[in-house]
Amino acid sequence: MRVDIPSRAAEGAADGDADVPTCTLLMGIELVADPSTARPPARALRWSEHVVETAFAKGLIVVSGAGGINGVEGDYVCLAPPYTISRGQIDDMIAILSESLEELSGER
Repeated sequence: MRVDIPSRAAEGAADGDADVPTCTLLMGIELVADPSTARPPARALRWSEHVVETAFAKGLIVVSGAGGINGVEGDYVCLAPPYTISRGQIDDMIAILSESLEELSGER
């Protein structure tokens, strides 16, 4: 079954049911244990999950990921704000993400 998301979003918005954003910005941030070699952290440390939990507690939803290098190693965090994000919201997002990364840095 194929669902045409933009068409369904337009129908929902026209009916007053929902305003469904269909386009987002997308950015991934790779987390590395050693910036000079780009060596990933040990997977058992769960860095990406820590950043997600910390950011969520501060009001920002981000997605964690792992295994981008070889299926196991390689932690990253993904951001996907809507195209309609304001400059102030971007500043808030960056501030929360920075705080979350600093907390991770302080715990290592």
